Amino acid sequence: MSELNAESVLASIVELRESIVESRKETAELRTSLDKSNAELRASIAEQGKRLDAVCERLDEQGKRMDKVLDELRVNNHRVGELTNKVGRIVEKVVVPNIVDKFNEKGFKFDAVSTNVEFLNEKKSGNRNVLRNCSRRWPLLSYSFKYSRLPRI
Repeated sequence: MSELNAESVLASIVELRESIVESRKETAELRTSLDKSNAELRASIAEQGKRLDAVCERLDEQGKRMDKVLDELRVNNHRVGELTNKVGRIVEKVVVPNIVDKFNEKGFKFDAVSTNVEFLNEKKSGNRNVLRNCSRRWPLLSYSFKYSRLPRI
C-alpha cells in the first residue's frame, strides 16, 4: 500500500506540474493579450486626446469669433442709441415747437409743451398714484381740458 500511495503521490505531483506549466502558458497568453489590449486602449486614448485637443482648439476659435461679434454688437448698439438720440433731438427741435399750434388748429387748447411731466391717477380706488413719463427725451403736451370742441373725423 505504501507503493501505491507513493505512485499515486508521484502521479499527482506530475499532474500538478503539468497543470502548473499549462497555467503558466495560459497566464503568459493572457499577459500578452492584456498587453495588446492595453496598447490598443492607450492608442485609442491618445487618438481621443488628439481629437479632444482639436475640438478644444475649434471651440477656442469659436469663442474668439463670438467675442469679436459681441464687441461689434456692442459698438452697433451704441451707434443705434446715438442715432435714436439724434432723431429724438431732431423731433424736439423740428416737430415739438409747432405741435401746439397744430393741435390748437384741430380744436384742442394746450397750455405748454414740457418734459418729465407727472400725472396723478385718481381712478384706481382713490389712490393718487403718480404715473411718470418713462422717456425723458419725448416731451408731453400739457393739456388744460379747455377745448372748445373735438374735431370731427
